[in-house]
Amino acid sequence: MPAQIPLFPLGTVLFPGMPMPLHIFEPRYRRMMEEHSDEPIPFGVALIHSARDPQSTLPSHDIGTSAHLTSKKHRPDGRWDIVAQGDRRFRILEIDNSRPYSMATVDWLDEELGDPTEADTLLRIVAAQFHRYAGGVARLTGRHTLSFTMPEDPIRASYDLTSRLPLHTWERQRLLECRTAVERLSELSYLAERELALLLHAGAAGLALNHPGGMFSLN
Repeated sequence: MPAQIPLFPLGTVLFPGMPMPLHIFEPRYRRMMEEHSDEPIPFGVALIHSARDPQSTLPSHDIGTSAHLTSKKHRPDGRWDIVAQGDRRFRILEIDNSRPYSMATVDWLDEELGDPTEADTLLRIVAAQFHRYAGGVARLTGRHTLSFTMPEDPIRASYDLTSRLPLHTWERQRLLECRTAVERLSELSYLAERELALLLHAGAAGLALNHPGGMFSLN
């Protein structure tokens, strides 16, 4: 069933299960917090449209992610510091702009796996690519990488790994909009391979400057 939720258009993409700290200072969103921060309903986070898309009738892309508050602090000057946790994807059906902030009527989107065997295979591939990437970053920067436990569920893992790679915002939005985890993992594998190639090039260039003839390897 459609639901109506406050809408928070942002310049970033929120994924299900992903935490997002926010500092709320604009009067309209301070008003939103004052009116809804104690209610059980979530608010919606959706990527704002760029100036390249002036014809859009919505303030943001139509697919976003609902979020619930995990912590909040109301400052004396009216600002808020909050941490939100991504929950469910939605599609915007209608926008109500009768308040200072937007209210969106949304349909909740189901999370589909796709072919289970293909999902498991792709998850192993992407996980290996990510670990190679993280190891390469550690070698280049001389810093230890933070260990993490990847979810066993391919749907949750597809979002978790997507949130950890340094992707363009429009690529994150495209991954959020994938219908199944198989589609998302397949796209993510291509992007992870690209990031590995860029990292390999950066490492090789750095070593060539300091140690001609040197090699950089991501194993």
